[in-house]
Amino acid sequence: MNYKEIQDKVLDRLDDNTNPTRERVKDYINEAYNIVYYDRDWYWRLTQDATFTTTSGTEEYTLATDVGKMIDVRDTTNDTYLAEAHYLDLVQDRPGIDSTNDTGHPTKWYYSGDSSQTPKIKLYVIPNGSFAMEYDYYKKLTELSADSDTSDLPTRWQQILIDYALYQEFLAQNDSRYSIYNTNFENTFERMRNAEATLSNKQRVFRWVRARN
Repeated sequence: MNYKEIQDKVLDRLDDNTNPTRERVKDYINEAYNIVYYDRDWYWRLTQDATFTTTSGTEEYTLATDVGKMIDVRDTTNDTYLAEAHYLDLVQDRPGIDSTNDTGHPTKWYYSGDSSQTPKIKLYVIPNGSFAMEYDYYKKLTELSADSDTSDLPTRWQQILIDYALYQEFLAQNDSRYSIYNTNFENTFERMRNAEATLSNKQRVFRWVRARN
């Protein structure tokens, strides 16, 4: 379902298609989406094998704009994983790292900031050639806005957005039916968590999840 279809299902149940109600419902839908999205690192938030290519002498690289949480970085040219590092640890281990001229095959990566909502990482050591890199990450939420927008939620779980919106609107109206939809929301949320927890390793790989400890 797209954003408009979700709104319409809620409004049909409310039997109220006025603009003020629609605007409240929009907010409720996005509120539910945010609650569910960041409850955990769901498999459906995972993006695998995004790529960039290093340039000799360049240490900082821009990632995909929807990166929310990095999982790993791989140098596929040299068939190695880069270790995640923390800037302060690197500074402690390598004073003057900000002006380093150390070059070679990178072995570490660290966050270098999120300027203008664009996530970036730096590599250490500075690449001395053109190396193909792949990275996996969990997406960050993009709020639903246009009528045609769709959520990242799998189809089987999208009803949770409808139930939450109905729960909130009935609660605002002091209508006792709010408890029905609150229960529906909580029950569906619990089923989602249980389904995620019981995924086998084989299923996780099938659903694009790379095992990471």
